[in-house]
Amino acid sequence: MTTTAGCGWTATSDSAWVTILSGSPGTGSGSVLFGASDNPATTSRTATLTIADQIFTITQGGAPCSYTVTPSSLTPPAMATTGTITVTTTTGCAWSAASITGWITASGSGTGSGSFTYTIALNTTTAARSGSILVTGNVITVTQAAGKPKPNPPTHVRIIK
Repeated sequence: MTTTAGCGWTATSDSAWVTILSGSPGTGSGSVLFGASDNPATTSRTATLTIADQIFTITQGGAPCSYTVTPSSLTPPAMATTGTITVTTTTGCAWSAASITGWITASGSGTGSGSFTYTIALNTTTAARSGSILVTGNVITVTQAAGKPKPNPPTHVRIIK
């Protein structure tokens, strides 16, 4: 703040998240130190500082979106299975889910926390198999147990009357 010697002034904020830390009130030229609390929202916000008769606008960017997916992996049995996956995120954060594996059906989307369902098909093979569900940058690994082998048909059949 630059002004003539002896001229008094004050600094004020119109928002609770911006605090005048030092320098106000002042006389003559001087500096104002202010602080801003973290923005928990994903959208930006603005505040106004008034120093003497000058108005300064402060714009603070939003917090980045982060996502927690529960469960983070699945180990279903060989039989067909259906379940729910929960997505936890900040209000305003968009997410989407999709399967990238043919034997897994999963889709969903939302803004803010939510959930979606998945279906895993019967594993008819005798080997365990792995697949994935993607949820906005998170990979849920699915490792399904092997199916039971089919019994061999009898080679000798004896009919007793």
